[in-house]
Amino acid sequence: MKIKKKKIRIAILASNVITIPPFPPEKNVPEGWSGAPELVVHYLTEELVRRGHYVTLFASGDSKTKAKLVSVNRKSSWNLNKLSEHVDFEYLLISKVYQMAKKGYFDIIHSHFDIRSAHFAALSDTPTLSTLHSQLKKERVDILKHYKRTQYYASISNNQRKPLPDLRYAITAYNGVNTKEIPFSEKKEDYIVFAGRIHPSKGVKEAIEVAKKSKTKLYIFGSNNAQEDYWMKEIKPNIDGKLVNYMGMVSRSEIFKYLKSAKAFVFPLQWEEPFGLVAVEAMTCGTPVITFNRGSMPEIVKHNETGFIVKSVNEMSKSLEKIDDIDPRACRKHVEENFTSEKMVDRYEKAYHKILNK
Repeated sequence: MKIKKKKIRIAILASNVITIPPFPPEKNVPEGWSGAPELVVHYLTEELVRRGHYVTLFASGDSKTKAKLVSVNRKSSWNLNKLSEHVDFEYLLISKVYQMAKKGYFDIIHSHFDIRSAHFAALSDTPTLSTLHSQLKKERVDILKHYKRTQYYASISNNQRKPLPDLRYAITAYNGVNTKEIPFSEKKEDYIVFAGRIHPSKGVKEAIEVAKKSKTKLYIFGSNNAQEDYWMKEIKPNIDGKLVNYMGMVSRSEIFKYLKSAKAFVFPLQWEEPFGLVAVEAMTCGTPVITFNRGSMPEIVKHNETGFIVKSVNEMSKSLEKIDDIDPRACRKHVEENFTSEKMVDRYEKAYHKILNK
């Protein structure tokens, strides 16, 4: 249901680190990062512009958008030699937003810095809505508990709120995808896919165990830090180019080529994932998701309808035996009804109006 209300002057505060959108990811996304939040910011910004809002995107100078672009550096800053320089650019960009807000440029600021914008929000009469893109770990909670009321917050799943349930939440806005960009296929081949950061929290090692137990070919997509012990000890020795195949960080179109024909997307999470955009992308392709009951997964995957929520690697492996019971069309329909970029923006528009009406 579309919301027909007045047009809003919106500042979208992104980051200098990765371009908006983060394409091509193999060039614009550093090792150990996913680019998923930046992709969500891109979808959000362009849809708000399409709906006629007056949108200003604060991002790196090499970003591409139909909104007005304001930047403090010509190129994304992830490859700067010193971390301190990267942080300085972030605060410079945030400061720029609030300087312009002080002059009356915006009705609302939508920040994608959960903590950093909190330091500034109380100093401005322009309200700030901050999307929490990351898990609320203890160190983040310890800071944000001092800023519970200085800005509004958007969670990207209900589960994400648990460590800090009394923030001033305006809405839960599930991340959305552009379904027009993602191919669909009912025809499946005898292999599985894992895509994400090569990190213990994502369960790459467990995905390899699933492949071995089920004797099913696995394709792994994602960036890795070749110097880390996890890659060298747990992942690299298992890559044989036959059963277990590492494809690296490639374009989304290349991932979708494999994902749409996979019999399943395996996502054996080892942490409380606040959302999991790649699981939505898999279902958009018509590919069932097999995952653990962690974080947002029960909110995203419909057990026995768009995949399986299981408790162990053994269960994950056995689930492949009944994967043909899942209708690829049901997977795609579930995304179209709940996780499109249009539905995401509907939720954010609702939050903007709710905040401004106060």
